Amino acid sequence: MLANSSLGFQCEVLMIDIENRTNILEFINTMPKLRTLSIRCKNDKMNSYELSEANEDLIEWLREHLPSTRAYSINRSLYNISHINIWIDKEK
Repeated sequence: MLANSSLGFQCEVLMIDIENRTNILEFINTMPKLRTLSIRCKNDKMNSYELSEANEDLIEWLREHLPSTRAYSINRSLYNISHINIWIDKEK
């Protein structure tokens, strides 16, 4: 898997489509230099035609499950709401 490869070890910015939200945690936990992650998750309920607070399930899930050893900024892309951007601050 990418996260465990030499490329994954060096990667600082990653934009990727993923199958499952737990993959996000795997990337963040195993890629030590990662500082920006932009994802589109297939099991995210949000799509480009729906925009409501009820559909922010994935962002809330991330806030609850991301490791507390770092600080994060999480939001949806203004240009494509199916993409979620995560900025990782390793200096918490």
